[in-house]
Amino acid sequence: MPVNRAFHKVLDALLILTERKIRLPCEDQVPEKITDNLKIYPYFGSTLGAINGSLFLVRVKALEHSAWRDRHQELSMNVVFTCDFNMRIRHILPG
Repeated sequence: MPVNRAFHKVLDALLILTERKIRLPCEDQVPEKITDNLKIYPYFGSTLGAINGSLFLVRVKALEHSAWRDRHQELSMNVVFTCDFNMRIRHILPG
């Protein structure tokens, strides 16, 4: 099985898993790490977590190279992750 197909299968499985197992925190519940720190509370008092995009290099068939080429001419895929303040992944968006 090609690497990119296996990678997509893993991502699909993670998306199914997120629908079944991941629960978002209550929006009115601010983590103690924020409420206890008066320096950051005014800025992050309504924040649920953080977001990060990661670029993964991929291998694809020669015919598909143009669809996967990034601005640096690398074959890659961008994946966005969101996590809560306990560093638990809450959402994954491949694209």
